[in-house]
Amino acid sequence: MSDVEKFEKYTKSLGISEIAYTTIDEEHTTDEMYPNTIVALIKMDDELLGVTPDMSLKQKYKELYVVITDIMTKMCDFIEDMGYHTYMIDQLDMSMNFSIIAQKAIMGYIGNNKLLITDSIGPGHKIILITTDMPVNTTPTKNDIKKRVRSTCSKCYMCVKNCPDHALHIKNGEIYFDKKKCIGYTHGCTYCITVCPFQKIAENKAKT
Repeated sequence: MSDVEKFEKYTKSLGISEIAYTTIDEEHTTDEMYPNTIVALIKMDDELLGVTPDMSLKQKYKELYVVITDIMTKMCDFIEDMGYHTYMIDQLDMSMNFSIIAQKAIMGYIGNNKLLITDSIGPGHKIILITTDMPVNTTPTKNDIKKRVRSTCSKCYMCVKNCPDHALHIKNGEIYFDKKKCIGYTHGCTYCITVCPFQKIAENKAKT
């Protein structure tokens, strides 16, 4: 079993739903980063989805970030124990667009809600980014998710219609996201996830 295979097997025991590899464009890298990037997805708990945004939900999000940081640390420790180096990218690093990096790894495609939509868990997930010098295959596998997301999103707009503070809005035929208006950053809103058709498909898959 290769080091990557050992690592991927270990991540499953930590609750990682999906994992892929890519590279971060040079303009977004820092001296601390390593050439390869691990992109991992963690499915969000149902108790965080479809709940009215308030400070108690925000507290649950804070607790989730603590759990994610612990998982990231364990992933890094596992890699470093095999003799490689790692650098964790902070979950709250606003300068890094996690969804774009995951899209580059062909894990999914960014929808109208400006979130990465995947086949298995829809947009209801958190993205982990870890850079490493562990040799990995950064050539993405083919996936037709882009075509399906674009087709569905072109007819849907449920996330825009249900955004309580209009952080998602349409201007000149384009959908824009205003971070300053998004109450997800202050109260943990998940409306743009729960109304997404791909989220409902993922939930139905999980039940079967």
